Amino acid sequence: MRSLKHLNNENDTSSIIDVNDKYTSIMSSISHEIRTQMNSIVSLAFLLKDNSLDETKKNDLVNHINLISKHLITLFENFAELECGANKNIKEEEEKCSASNLLVPLFDEFRAHLITDGKQRIELINEIQNTNLYQVIINKTNVYKIFRCLFFNALHNTEFGYIKIGFNKKNNEYLTFYVRDSGSGYEKTKEFIDSKDIKSSLEQFNDLYAAVNIFLAKKLIYASHGVVEINNNGANGSEVYFTIPVKNIDKPKPSIFKFLNSM
Repeated sequence: MRSLKHLNNENDTSSIIDVNDKYTSIMSSISHEIRTQMNSIVSLAFLLKDNSLDETKKNDLVNHINLISKHLITLFENFAELECGANKNIKEEEEKCSASNLLVPLFDEFRAHLITDGKQRIELINEIQNTNLYQVIINKTNVYKIFRCLFFNALHNTEFGYIKIGFNKKNNEYLTFYVRDSGSGYEKTKEFIDSKDIKSSLEQFNDLYAAVNIFLAKKLIYASHGVVEINNNGANGSEVYFTIPVKNIDKPKPSIFKFLNSM
């Protein structure tokens, strides 16, 4: 009869093999993505040497090289935060801000991405439902990171139509934010949102860029004690919602002197 220690050692070895297999698969996907994108950059750079190209075509090539480079940088940064980022105390980084103006800086940033990424056929729509300038305490940096992940995923899956961004005030304790798109990535995005294993999801949808964006968004949402869900939007578009707790700034209480004077 094998000892308990022997069985535990077997389980430990199996666990190590599973973890190594997972990371080998992910690193293989990253390696493939790097080779593919770098080959594109080299090819485009070679085309720039063609003296017969006019300035317009050369600028198009340069813009495409910049786009691929940004794609790789975003992938590296998000993967590093997903796998190596320290668990920060979300509460310690909360700050007071206007809920209605919270997303304004993101709209300017995202509109710039539509231009630089050559996605002018996509309309970015602001869908803030509540225009009251009420104040909340929230981790603004974390919300921005989540939105960037979800926006880049929507942009990755959409060629024309729209991307809508906004929020709803559920009650005094929660805000629900969303990103809606008219793209074609619903099934893939749903798999990455529902999945707990990035390796198995990549076996179904070999899209490392989308997977890293969604898994990082989930990590940040859960770190904020929130929840995430996805609905179908149109034929193949997506509606991704995430709800996180917030603190409303209490209105100042009436002065006791005002109360006495009113008697």
